[in-house]
Amino acid sequence: MTNDGDVHHAASAMRRGLVALRRAGRQWLHGAASRMRGVLALRADAREASGRLAVPAGNAILRDGTVVQVRAVRPDDTEKLRVAFERLSARSVYRRFLHPVKALSPEVLRRITDLDFHDRVGLVMTVGVGAGERLVAEARFVRDAPDSERAEFAIVVADDYQNRGAATLLLQELVAIARSRGIRELCAHVLEDNTDMLDVIRRSGLPSTQSREDGVVRIVSRIGRTSPGR
Repeated sequence: MTNDGDVHHAASAMRRGLVALRRAGRQWLHGAASRMRGVLALRADAREASGRLAVPAGNAILRDGTVVQVRAVRPDDTEKLRVAFERLSARSVYRRFLHPVKALSPEVLRRITDLDFHDRVGLVMTVGVGAGERLVAEARFVRDAPDSERAEFAIVVADDYQNRGAATLLLQELVAIARSRGIRELCAHVLEDNTDMLDVIRRSGLPSTQSREDGVVRIVSRIGRTSPGR
């Protein structure tokens, strides 16, 4: 036979046990969520690294015989991209961004280097090696939406490397990478007085359509089966 004290003691012990179980459960769930976030972050990093490795890197030769390297944008390119931007003339900056830009903010630099190499791909053209490496051109495309078959691209070339074939080489690389990722159309917005870039797209041999609005030419190039001109 039990008395009231025994019952009260047993009930108290049960309540303490239930509280401990709930606390342990919450701690386990919190730990599991943290572990899952870690796993997802590792998977995202692995996908990015795999995508970057899938982008071919190697030497190329410009029309004047200058040897350059084309490679994927890396997270540690932030400072080199900032320096490359500061070397651009106001005219080149305006042609790239379609409006005046005085400096690349940390947020913009983060977006430029935060790439998954599936929906967002970035390439740089460089000269020199190691600490002496200089970025002389940058090109990228970004899908309209995840896994979309259309992406928008842009290319910018340092003033002293313009009209030497850098943009042509980078466009060829972008087209090859875009095709390999299932993209069928590349779109660009180019100022109508930027005849250099318009000529690069025209000489690519890609079937394209154009429309104009407020001094900007919108070009949609179909890349499904046609190779760009070499």
